[in-house]
Amino acid sequence: MSSIPTKDTEKVAASYLNWWRDAGVDELVGQGHRNWLEEPVKAATRHSNKAEKDNSPSQRSTTEAEETSKTPELDKAQWPNGIATLAQMLARKANLPGNLYGGSPVIPSAISTPKIMVIGDIPSEQDVKNGNFADGPDGTMVRRIMQAIGIAPEEYVFTAMATTRPATGALPDRDFPALSEFMMHQIGLYQPEKVIIFGSAACQALLGADMMEMRGSLHYFNHNVHKVAAVTTFHPRTLLTRPQMKRQAWKDLRVLL
Repeated sequence: MSSIPTKDTEKVAASYLNWWRDAGVDELVGQGHRNWLEEPVKAATRHSNKAEKDNSPSQRSTTEAEETSKTPELDKAQWPNGIATLAQMLARKANLPGNLYGGSPVIPSAISTPKIMVIGDIPSEQDVKNGNFADGPDGTMVRRIMQAIGIAPEEYVFTAMATTRPATGALPDRDFPALSEFMMHQIGLYQPEKVIIFGSAACQALLGADMMEMRGSLHYFNHNVHKVAAVTTFHPRTLLTRPQMKRQAWKDLRVLL
Protein backbone atom coordinates (compact mmCIF):
# COMPACT_ATOMS: atom_id res chain seq x y z
CA MET A 1 0.00 0.00 0.00
CA SER A 2 1.56 3.28 -1.09
CA SER A 3 1.71 6.28 1.27
CA ILE A 4 0.32 9.70 0.44
CA PRO A 5 3.03 12.09 -0.73
CA THR A 6 3.90 14.62 1.96
CA LYS A 7 3.25 17.59 -0.29
CA ASP A 8 -0.38 16.51 -0.81
CA THR A 9 -1.15 15.75 2.84
CA GLU A 10 -2.69 19.16 3.62
CA LYS A 11 -4.90 19.04 0.48
CA VAL A 12 -6.18 15.55 1.33
CA ALA A 13 -6.87 16.53 4.95
CA ALA A 14 -8.74 19.64 3.83
CA SER A 15 -10.80 17.54 1.43
CA TYR A 16 -11.85 15.17 4.25
CA LEU A 17 -12.75 18.06 6.54
CA ASN A 18 -14.87 19.72 3.84
CA TRP A 19 -16.74 16.46 3.20
CA TRP A 20 -17.65 16.08 6.88
CA ARG A 21 -18.64 19.74 7.08
CA ASP A 22 -20.99 19.29 4.07
CA ALA A 23 -22.49 16.28 5.85
CA GLY A 24 -23.49 18.53 8.74
CA VAL A 25 -20.66 17.94 11.21
CA ASP A 26 -19.66 21.36 12.51
CA GLU A 27 -17.46 20.38 15.45
CA LEU A 28 -14.63 17.90 15.68
CA VAL A 29 -14.44 15.41 18.55
CA GLY A 30 -12.22 16.87 21.18
CA GLN A 31 -12.12 20.25 19.48
CA GLY A 32 -12.41 21.98 22.86
CA HIS A 33 -9.95 21.55 25.73
CA ARG A 34 -10.68 18.65 28.02
CA ASN A 35 -8.89 17.01 30.91
CA TRP A 36 -8.87 13.37 29.85
CA LEU A 37 -7.45 12.35 33.24
CA GLU A 38 -10.48 13.70 35.10
CA GLU A 39 -12.31 11.06 37.14
CA PRO A 40 -15.76 10.20 35.66
CA VAL A 41 -17.35 10.54 39.10
CA LYS A 42 -16.54 14.24 39.10
CA ALA A 43 -18.46 14.80 35.88
CA ALA A 44 -21.37 12.86 37.32
CA THR A 45 -21.29 15.01 40.44
CA ARG A 46 -21.49 18.16 38.36
CA HIS A 47 -24.46 16.74 36.46
CA SER A 48 -26.19 15.79 39.71
CA ASN A 49 -25.69 19.27 41.14
CA LYS A 50 -27.15 20.83 37.99
CA ALA A 51 -30.19 18.53 38.20
CA GLU A 52 -30.75 19.49 41.83
CA LYS A 53 -30.51 23.16 40.91
CA ASP A 54 -32.98 22.76 38.03
CA ASN A 55 -35.46 21.00 40.31
CA SER A 56 -35.15 23.38 43.22
CA PRO A 57 -38.31 25.24 44.32
CA SER A 58 -36.93 28.50 42.94
CA GLN A 59 -36.73 26.96 39.46
CA ARG A 60 -40.28 25.60 39.32
CA SER A 61 -42.57 27.02 36.68
CA THR A 62 -44.94 29.87 37.45
CA THR A 63 -47.83 27.64 36.42
CA GLU A 64 -46.97 25.03 39.06
CA ALA A 65 -46.66 27.69 41.72
CA GLU A 66 -49.98 29.22 40.72
CA GLU A 67 -51.74 25.86 40.78
CA THR A 68 -50.54 25.11 44.30
CA SER A 69 -51.64 28.52 45.56
CA LYS A 70 -55.13 28.51 44.07
CA THR A 71 -58.08 28.99 46.35
CA PRO A 72 -60.78 26.30 46.20
CA GLU A 73 -63.22 26.58 43.31
CA LEU A 74 -66.53 28.18 44.10
CA ASP A 75 -69.33 25.89 45.06
CA LYS A 76 -71.95 25.35 42.34
CA ALA A 77 -74.44 27.28 44.42
CA GLN A 78 -72.17 30.31 43.94
CA TRP A 79 -71.97 30.00 40.16
CA PRO A 80 -73.40 32.98 38.21
CA ASN A 81 -77.16 33.03 37.74
CA GLY A 82 -77.23 35.31 34.68
CA ILE A 83 -75.16 36.42 31.68
CA ALA A 84 -74.26 39.78 33.23
CA THR A 85 -73.20 38.11 36.48
CA LEU A 86 -71.15 35.58 34.49
CA ALA A 87 -69.20 38.39 32.81
CA GLN A 88 -68.62 40.17 36.11
CA MET A 89 -67.38 37.07 37.92
CA LEU A 90 -65.09 36.04 35.10
CA ALA A 91 -63.64 39.55 34.84
CA ARG A 92 -62.79 39.74 38.53
CA LYS A 93 -61.08 36.32 38.27
CA ALA A 94 -63.53 34.38 40.37
CA ASN A 95 -62.35 30.82 40.85
CA LEU A 96 -64.67 29.22 38.32
CA PRO A 97 -63.64 26.21 36.20
CA GLY A 98 -61.22 27.31 33.48
CA ASN A 99 -60.94 30.89 34.72
CA LEU A 100 -57.62 30.74 36.57
CA TYR A 101 -55.10 29.01 34.30
CA GLY A 102 -53.14 32.24 34.03
CA GLY A 103 -53.34 35.73 32.58
CA SER A 104 -56.47 37.78 32.10
CA PRO A 105 -59.78 36.02 31.41
CA VAL A 106 -61.46 36.43 28.02
CA ILE A 107 -65.13 37.25 28.47
CA PRO A 108 -67.82 35.84 26.14
CA SER A 109 -70.15 38.35 24.50
CA ALA A 110 -73.26 39.38 26.38
CA ILE A 111 -75.68 38.48 23.58
CA SER A 112 -78.88 37.26 25.18
CA THR A 113 -80.85 34.33 23.76
CA PRO A 114 -78.41 33.62 20.88
CA LYS A 115 -79.51 31.33 18.10
CA ILE A 116 -76.24 29.39 18.25
CA MET A 117 -73.53 28.96 20.87
CA VAL A 118 -70.07 28.27 19.40
CA ILE A 119 -67.67 26.50 21.79
CA GLY A 120 -63.94 25.96 21.37
CA ASP A 121 -61.33 24.72 23.82
CA ILE A 122 -59.20 27.71 24.94
CA PRO A 123 -58.76 31.36 23.96
CA SER A 124 -56.13 32.09 21.32
CA GLU A 125 -53.14 34.24 22.21
CA GLN A 126 -54.73 37.10 20.27
CA ASP A 127 -57.98 36.65 22.20
CA VAL A 128 -56.07 37.00 25.47
CA LYS A 129 -54.20 40.05 24.21
CA ASN A 130 -57.36 41.87 23.12
CA GLY A 131 -59.70 40.50 25.78
CA ASN A 132 -62.28 39.25 23.28
CA PHE A 133 -63.05 35.87 21.77
CA ALA A 134 -62.70 35.57 18.00
CA ASP A 135 -60.16 38.38 17.61
CA GLY A 136 -57.32 36.32 16.13
CA PRO A 137 -57.06 34.15 12.99
CA ASP A 138 -59.25 31.52 14.67
CA GLY A 139 -61.99 34.09 15.18
CA THR A 140 -61.76 35.29 11.61
CA MET A 141 -62.27 31.72 10.45
CA VAL A 142 -65.28 31.34 12.77
CA ARG A 143 -66.87 34.51 11.40
CA ARG A 144 -66.44 33.25 7.85
CA ILE A 145 -67.93 29.89 8.77
CA MET A 146 -70.94 31.49 10.44
CA GLN A 147 -71.45 33.84 7.53
CA ALA A 148 -71.30 30.90 5.14
CA ILE A 149 -74.08 29.08 6.99
CA GLY A 150 -76.19 32.23 7.18
CA ILE A 151 -75.74 33.17 10.86
CA ALA A 152 -75.33 36.89 11.60
CA PRO A 153 -72.84 38.07 14.28
CA GLU A 154 -75.63 39.11 16.63
CA GLU A 155 -77.14 35.61 16.45
CA TYR A 156 -74.31 33.62 18.02
CA VAL A 157 -71.99 33.63 21.02
CA PHE A 158 -68.40 32.48 20.64
CA THR A 159 -66.81 31.10 23.80
CA ALA A 160 -64.53 28.31 25.00
CA MET A 161 -64.34 25.62 27.66
CA ALA A 162 -61.76 27.78 29.45
CA THR A 163 -61.76 31.57 29.64
CA THR A 164 -58.01 31.69 30.38
CA ARG A 165 -55.16 30.11 28.41
CA PRO A 166 -53.13 27.28 30.02
CA ALA A 167 -49.37 27.68 29.77
CA THR A 168 -49.22 24.40 27.84
CA GLY A 169 -51.66 25.66 25.21
CA ALA A 170 -54.00 22.73 25.90
CA LEU A 171 -56.72 21.79 28.39
CA PRO A 172 -55.62 19.36 31.11
CA ASP A 173 -57.58 16.12 30.74
CA ARG A 174 -58.16 15.97 34.48
CA ASP A 175 -60.20 19.20 34.27
CA PHE A 176 -62.64 17.96 31.63
CA PRO A 177 -65.44 16.98 34.08
CA ALA A 178 -65.47 20.35 35.88
CA LEU A 179 -65.13 22.32 32.63
CA SER A 180 -67.96 20.34 31.05
CA GLU A 181 -70.27 20.88 34.01
CA PHE A 182 -69.62 24.61 34.06
CA MET A 183 -70.13 24.89 30.28
CA MET A 184 -73.46 23.12 30.63
CA HIS A 185 -74.33 25.72 33.26
CA GLN A 186 -73.45 28.48 30.78
CA ILE A 187 -75.56 26.84 28.07
CA GLY A 188 -78.41 27.07 30.55
CA LEU A 189 -77.74 30.80 30.99
CA TYR A 190 -77.57 31.60 27.27
CA GLN A 191 -80.27 29.12 26.23
CA PRO A 192 -79.18 28.78 22.59
CA GLU A 193 -81.24 26.88 20.06
CA LYS A 194 -78.17 24.98 18.82
CA VAL A 195 -74.52 24.39 19.72
CA ILE A 196 -71.41 24.03 17.56
CA ILE A 197 -68.44 22.34 19.22
CA PHE A 198 -65.06 23.03 17.63
CA GLY A 199 -62.15 20.66 18.17
CA SER A 200 -61.25 17.39 19.85
CA ALA A 201 -60.78 18.68 23.41
CA ALA A 202 -64.14 20.46 23.61
CA CYS A 203 -65.86 17.48 22.01
CA GLN A 204 -64.27 15.03 24.44
CA ALA A 205 -65.21 17.18 27.41
CA LEU A 206 -68.82 17.87 26.38
CA LEU A 207 -69.80 14.73 24.47
CA GLY A 208 -67.46 12.26 26.15
CA ALA A 209 -66.18 10.80 22.88
CA ASP A 210 -63.61 11.37 20.16
CA MET A 211 -64.51 14.09 17.68
CA MET A 212 -63.87 11.86 14.65
CA GLU A 213 -66.50 9.44 15.96
CA MET A 214 -69.04 12.19 16.65
CA ARG A 215 -68.74 14.19 13.42
CA GLY A 216 -71.47 14.15 10.82
CA SER A 217 -74.46 13.58 13.10
CA LEU A 218 -76.67 15.47 15.53
CA HIS A 219 -76.24 15.13 19.28
CA TYR A 220 -78.47 16.50 22.01
CA PHE A 221 -77.99 18.07 25.41
CA ASN A 222 -80.89 17.52 27.76
CA HIS A 223 -81.17 20.85 29.50
CA ASN A 224 -84.06 22.25 31.53
CA VAL A 225 -86.50 19.68 30.17
CA HIS A 226 -85.75 20.55 26.54
CA LYS A 227 -83.12 19.30 24.12
CA VAL A 228 -80.39 21.43 22.56
CA ALA A 229 -79.04 20.09 19.26
CA ALA A 230 -75.28 20.04 18.77
CA VAL A 231 -72.71 19.16 16.11
CA THR A 232 -68.96 18.92 16.30
CA THR A 233 -66.26 19.48 13.70
CA PHE A 234 -62.62 20.45 13.28
CA HIS A 235 -61.25 23.41 15.20
CA PRO A 236 -60.60 26.58 13.15
CA ARG A 237 -56.88 26.12 13.95
CA THR A 238 -56.97 22.88 12.00
CA LEU A 239 -58.82 24.47 9.09
CA LEU A 240 -56.23 27.25 8.92
CA THR A 241 -53.35 24.80 8.62
CA ARG A 242 -55.24 22.22 6.53
CA PRO A 243 -57.68 24.14 4.31
CA GLN A 244 -58.50 20.99 2.34
CA MET A 245 -60.59 19.91 5.36
CA LYS A 246 -63.00 22.85 5.02
CA ARG A 247 -65.25 20.76 2.78
CA GLN A 248 -65.60 18.13 5.51
CA ALA A 249 -66.31 20.79 8.13
CA TRP A 250 -68.98 22.29 5.88
CA LYS A 251 -70.71 18.91 5.64
CA ASP A 252 -70.58 18.52 9.42
CA LEU A 253 -72.20 21.92 9.98
CA ARG A 254 -74.89 21.37 7.36
CA VAL A 255 -76.31 18.66 9.61
CA LEU A 256 -77.23 21.36 12.13
CA LEU A 257 -79.12 23.56 9.63
